[in-house]
Amino acid sequence: MGVYVCEILIGGRARRAVVNVGVRPTFGENELAVEAHVIDFAGDLYGQRVGLIFLRRLREERKFPSVEDLRRQIALDVAAARQSG
Repeated sequence: MGVYVCEILIGGRARRAVVNVGVRPTFGENELAVEAHVIDFAGDLYGQRVGLIFLRRLREERKFPSVEDLRRQIALDVAAARQSG
């Protein structure tokens, strides 16, 4: 489990994404989930089939003291994903 830089395939086009594979501990959940933040994408992908290509691991999943702390870390993760060409 952890946070990864991925390529997500949407309609045959690859886009960069930051993907969390884990249990979302900041929100007190314990069911395994895969969540993708597609960089520079605006749209609704719910219910659509996509493909993920895992490129590299950024960090382990961890519990943050607040949602705001998690948001700050996601911004850092996105910046790291943008830099890893």
